[in-house]
Amino acid sequence: MRTNDFSGVDSMDKEFRTLPGYVAEQITEMIFRENLSIGAKLPSETELARLFQVSRNTIRAAARMLSEQNIVEIRQGSGTYVSSYVELEKDPLGLSLIHDKRRLVMDFVQIRLLVEPKMASLAAQNALLEESERLSRVCSAAEESFDKFGHYENFDFEFHSGIWNMSRNLVMHNLIPSLRQALVLQEELFGASLGRQSLEDHRLIADAIKSGKSSDAYDAMLSHLAANFKRITSQRTNTSNL
Repeated sequence: MRTNDFSGVDSMDKEFRTLPGYVAEQITEMIFRENLSIGAKLPSETELARLFQVSRNTIRAAARMLSEQNIVEIRQGSGTYVSSYVELEKDPLGLSLIHDKRRLVMDFVQIRLLVEPKMASLAAQNALLEESERLSRVCSAAEESFDKFGHYENFDFEFHSGIWNMSRNLVMHNLIPSLRQALVLQEELFGASLGRQSLEDHRLIADAIKSGKSSDAYDAMLSHLAANFKRITSQRTNTSNL
């Protein structure tokens, strides 16, 4: 598992997130990524502090936040465990209950192919200027992260969730937690995205949205997702043939 370099976190995102809050999100992603079952014990405070390169006090604060959200259960003198109840707002589609994670990633990308190009088209019609400008800044931050660290997963989520929000579709807004889960699993199971090609796709999509060109935004998003689906399908086929 990659340790987190907080210097690569979107500076705009830091304005709205405390360090314990960010670590709480990372622990949640770890639970989904490693497919931890209900009742599974999380690593110790010391191990988590080492993994996320933060203090034990930060881990305790993050654990308390997750406990309040019913994601984990803190048992004094025993440790921290995956809760038997996960709030609907954190997992609206119940993805954490699906055991076959590879099939889940494939099926979720198929759904995105059907829906997300239209969301990009709606974003081009409905986005405010400051929203489209922020999307462009996310693209720039992702490119900088890729050049420095060779990955940009945090910004991938910021990019796509931003478009879902700009579409003004209330259903898609409520499904954003599922998007985060799916992207985390996709990275874990099928590796990094298409790298520089994905960044170029993101820039085309962002420019189309900023220019209000809904058909161009639709086409660019469709091409982007189709390329990723082809990559994932190819990797899954190669794995099954081993």
